[in-house]
Amino acid sequence: MSLHGGKEQHERDGIIKDFRSGVIDIIIATSVAARGLDVQDLNLVVNFDSPSHLEDYVHRVGRTGRAGKKGLAITLLERDDRVLPDLVKMLKKSGKDVPLEVMELYNEVENQNTINNNSTTNHATTNQHRKKFSGYSGHGLEQLQQRREVQNNAERKAFAVNEDDDDGGAGD
Repeated sequence: MSLHGGKEQHERDGIIKDFRSGVIDIIIATSVAARGLDVQDLNLVVNFDSPSHLEDYVHRVGRTGRAGKKGLAITLLERDDRVLPDLVKMLKKSGKDVPLEVMELYNEVENQNTINNNSTTNHATTNQHRKKFSGYSGHGLEQLQQRREVQNNAERKAFAVNEDDDDGGAGD
């Protein structure tokens, strides 16, 4: 079952209720499930698309292992994931081991950044001067209403619902 901001609130509430009661076993969710969702005995969170900033990462993985219980969070990372440097720093600062693959990816990115910085004379493009992204930019929902209308129109067409009918499409 999917859970995302494109669903109406009552739909999201129903999905969460069904998940908590065991009617559904797996939810594929966007960051809409990262905050305010408490499911007892949730033992696994998988981030297929890593968050863009550390705060969102913490909220996502914080859905598992709550109230003193054990949980596992798996995050798939790529070299262009913006959260990678902050994630490595957070793990080191908290005294946790940084997985070898993550450290290798981080070192590869840092080495490439060093090469890029040394090969340019334009100091405005160095890491020290790049804009740091720290949160949601509000993008991604700009066309939500338009997508909903397209989906609704497709459903109306599929079910042959005519908006001009006063009786909801029933015959006379």
